[in-house]
Amino acid sequence: MKFEDNMALNSVDATFYVIVCDSERCLKKSLVTKMVEHMAKIIGATFYGIRAGEQTLNAQVLKREFQMTIPSQIQVITVYTQKDECSLLTTKERDIFFKEILECDNDANVAEILERIDEMN
Repeated sequence: MKFEDNMALNSVDATFYVIVCDSERCLKKSLVTKMVEHMAKIIGATFYGIRAGEQTLNAQVLKREFQMTIPSQIQVITVYTQKDECSLLTTKERDIFFKEILECDNDANVAEILERIDEMN
């Protein structure tokens, strides 16, 4: 990892991953921003990044990103458009998700991983 990359990661409180679990659709940028701002207030994050869109459903894309950080620097917001629900993973769920992504060797759909984690609870 380059020094600049490490500095960038250390300067943010969290990176929010907004994952739409039940639809092929993406959310409007303004809606994603509002959701993340709300969740950032809840956890007390001042400086944060946002990752949303089609690539957040690809486990290999997330695996490359997660290899450069630690679990406490990521926050995962799950969105279910059909139920009109969104929620932030608990610390335990987030840690399981982080581990599963790092251990994934294929192009698994992230929504399926999240569904398995949800069924565990």
